[in-house]
Amino acid sequence: ASVIVTSIEGDVSAFSIEDEFSVTLDSSSVGKKLEEKSILVTGKTGSADLLFSNGALITIEPGSRFYLRKFEQKNFSVDHNANPSQIEVEPSQSQLLVHLDFGNLIVKAPKLNKGSNMILSSPLGTAGIRGTMFQLVAVRNPVTGDITGGVNLISGDISFTDLGGNDVSLVSGQSLQLVSGKLGESMATVPGGLVNLTATFGE
Repeated sequence: ASVIVTSIEGDVSAFSIEDEFSVTLDSSSVGKKLEEKSILVTGKTGSADLLFSNGALITIEPGSRFYLRKFEQKNFSVDHNANPSQIEVEPSQSQLLVHLDFGNLIVKAPKLNKGSNMILSSPLGTAGIRGTMFQLVAVRNPVTGDITGGVNLISGDISFTDLGGNDVSLVSGQSLQLVSGKLGESMATVPGGLVNLTATFGE
């Protein structure tokens, strides 16, 4: 199991929870591994692309804080002619747990094997992923503490559980707009068609 930094733009930093060590990422970081229990923070002009050995690709957009909690994958034979970012079915069983504290993520995941798990949590709820491409936005209001945002499902399907414990299954072309309070309570879950989440919720 490995996570490779494939692109860095602008202001990006990484903090290791285990080592309590912070480092600034730049173009020299491309091609290097990101370890578990790392937090990536992107500034107003910063972004990063992470490629996982199971074929998942996560783009962390500007103004985000992203936590790589856990990534495990069973051994598999490497096809040296394959482009890892174009894997349609993951090569072996994996477990991936990530968290978006705030900001904007674009996730492209291959079809997962039986027994695999890919869980993306956020202050708005949790997405269970089976093979899909989607966007997740979470914006924290500095005055009220409320969190607004949503999910755009571009292709595939996901199950999303909001903070109230309600499970919503999304298919291609659907979205959820969500609001949660500063104490973690679910205040609104509104399904619909694809929306411009970036424009709707701003920074």
